[in-house]
Amino acid sequence: VQARVTPIAVHHHPVVMRVHVEGAAARTIAVGLPGGMNYCFDAEACCVQFGWAGAYLDIGPDRDNRGGRPCKVLGNRFAVGNVGFPLRTADGQKRPVQFSGYRTHGTPSYSLDWGGQVVQWTVAAAPAAVGLQYTFALPEAREAVQFVINKKGIEVTSSAGEWRNGILTVPAAAAKNFTVTLTLPIGGPK
Repeated sequence: VQARVTPIAVHHHPVVMRVHVEGAAARTIAVGLPGGMNYCFDAEACCVQFGWAGAYLDIGPDRDNRGGRPCKVLGNRFAVGNVGFPLRTADGQKRPVQFSGYRTHGTPSYSLDWGGQVVQWTVAAAPAAVGLQYTFALPEAREAVQFVINKKGIEVTSSAGEWRNGILTVPAAAAKNFTVTLTLPIGGPK
């Protein structure tokens, strides 16, 4: 007996679902973007856990028969260098971060409280490659911000700042709005 697949398709607009996804945290927001890039956002740890390219989700395990099992990704999963919430202070310190909500109109974005500072984090498909593009808006930024990532197996570029020892430091003026693009190298992960 072959298991039934109950796919959710993504067409012209992002699909955002609060579901439990196989291999992801319990408080997951699964996002399918038009064009076949998808990702899981952890609302508790405030981070993107992983992405996948291709079809979106099979919700059958959660909804069919007795349900309650994790949904399955339908594409090829890829790492995004997840280290938890990726922003640090100018001197590399972590601050407490709290999820404040999300917006689903247009490209999905997340509102976060980072030690009293408002952060708006938008996650989109990387342009012309397999990967994701993060846009961070910190309207009240008064000091430099660091972006930290595990770069193993991915290529990372940014719209501002300087990379040193795998850490991006973005000056205060540029921290008000900057992007970081994560892509798989041509030929896939190494």
